[in-house]
Amino acid sequence: MSRHLEHIRGVKCHPDQIIITSGLQQSLDYICQFLGNTKRCVLMEDPIYPKVREIFRKNHYPIITADIDDKGLELT
Repeated sequence: MSRHLEHIRGVKCHPDQIIITSGLQQSLDYICQFLGNTKRCVLMEDPIYPKVREIFRKNHYPIITADIDDKGLELT
């Protein structure tokens, strides 16, 4: 798997560094658990993807929303 990642994505890693998940939601949940409760906020675009919002809430991350327009996330 590590050779495949290096060939396809240019990522050099050891096989012990690879975690395979079933998708975005599981990946974000693992990342939140790995980072722990850092007291940092998560910035998300509004409208919010509800399932991702619930993952961050479950892991006690405060969520700040920002509007999006035709150019993407609006950080003013």
